[in-house]
Amino acid sequence: MARHLILLLSSDAERRDAWQRTTREAGHHALTAHTLARALFLLAKIRPSLVLADGMLEDGPVIHLLRHVRAVGPLARVIIVVLGDVTTEEQEHIAADARSHVRPGDAPIGPIVDEFVAAA
Repeated sequence: MARHLILLLSSDAERRDAWQRTTREAGHHALTAHTLARALFLLAKIRPSLVLADGMLEDGPVIHLLRHVRAVGPLARVIIVVLGDVTTEEQEHIAADARSHVRPGDAPIGPIVDEFVAAA
């Protein structure tokens, strides 16, 4: 049985596949989305323990999703993997949500998921 339900958001199909493989190998159930619209649809149906996301999806920045993730409930944490510099607007949105964290884009996902599980 899966330990956690993790929502993986990336506009890059290879990254989504790699993240999904890594989370499944760690014993978690992972769902993926490449757009904000799909992510919002999934969040209306599921209660993930963790949302791991690129900074930008095909139809907009992940920061627009933070308020919806907060509405999911106390279990949802967000880790945004930023591939470039974080803008002031992104910093403000992320700082407003104590459960959101930023990691550099080159950080391997395995230790990020392990860190989340250890803190859960």
